[in-house]
Amino acid sequence: DKSYLLMFDVTYAHAIDAIAQRLQPFQNLVVSTLKPFDEAAAAAAAAAAEAAKSAEQVGAQPGSGAEINRLGRSFTLHEGQQLSDYTVLYIGPESRTLTNMMMVFNKCPFHRFNPTDSSTRLETLNVNRALMKRYFLIQKAKEANTVGIIAGTLGVADYKAAIQQLKLMCQRAGKKVYLFVMGKLNVAKLANFAEIDIYTLVACPENSLIDSTEFYRPVVTPYELEIACEKSMSWTGDYETDFRTILPSLQQLNLADATGDDSEEPEYSLITGSYKQRPEHAAVAAAAIAAAGAAGAVTARNNQTAIAQLPAAQHLASRTFRGLEQRLGETEVTTAVQGAVGIAMGYNSEPQTQ
Repeated sequence: DKSYLLMFDVTYAHAIDAIAQRLQPFQNLVVSTLKPFDEAAAAAAAAAAEAAKSAEQVGAQPGSGAEINRLGRSFTLHEGQQLSDYTVLYIGPESRTLTNMMMVFNKCPFHRFNPTDSSTRLETLNVNRALMKRYFLIQKAKEANTVGIIAGTLGVADYKAAIQQLKLMCQRAGKKVYLFVMGKLNVAKLANFAEIDIYTLVACPENSLIDSTEFYRPVVTPYELEIACEKSMSWTGDYETDFRTILPSLQQLNLADATGDDSEEPEYSLITGSYKQRPEHAAVAAAAIAAAGAAGAVTARNNQTAIAQLPAAQHLASRTFRGLEQRLGETEVTTAVQGAVGIAMGYNSEPQTQ
């Protein structure tokens, strides 16, 4: 009586037609197919999500007969059934693809068959615990003043548009943005930029979920950053790892609220248990501070006593080591002398060894 959804690793895509042919007697089985990302499908999904929000159906899953395009797979549900009614049968080894699917389809149990050793198992990834960890990172992103956007791909379509929309969203939320282009991430690379409070990685879905436990600063997905920056959005338990899926909603939100939120109302932090004033980094204030030329220079933001300050200048002023000091006028001038001649393995002034 149960309904099943057959999904697979791309390695076994060539055999899915034969498998589906042999499983035709099972009427309660839905077989997914590979389908490259379609912008029209993403726009339709965003419009459907907006309609559901206006009807106070946020979090509702696609209804019966709806075609679903997620993570490069396409399938159509049976009439009268929801996605949560299905058990996913996955063909392939344990991989990032499987982890992504379990996060996105987190209301469905997963059974995995590995053709390599003909083993079958019920996947026991604690999805709820993983989602709780991601929710904690969303709270960290809400409190971040400075965001680093990492371009982790130069080959995925629409990555430039996604970066631009994320920058606009962060600026509307009063956060300072820096852009980085990196290959493979590691702890040492990201630790070089202590001024950044949190990073977001724009990459393909299988590389977007980063376990940043050992990192100096957390790394979140664009979807998590969107929830953190948009007050109108709330955590529903649904999850997305493909930044192209949320791109239409980002564009709509940035167009609807191009001026940003100037509210002075403080926000409550679930991490510290206290209220925190929202950061303000308006473009005019940042330009005025940059023109001032001095670290720690401030400029009036409004007619009251509030001031705006560049976060990088604040961080530099608070550091104990700020680089080599010039000490102009304090160093005694001496005549130039000849240095060592030769190469490192043996300078001319060193005794020769046989």
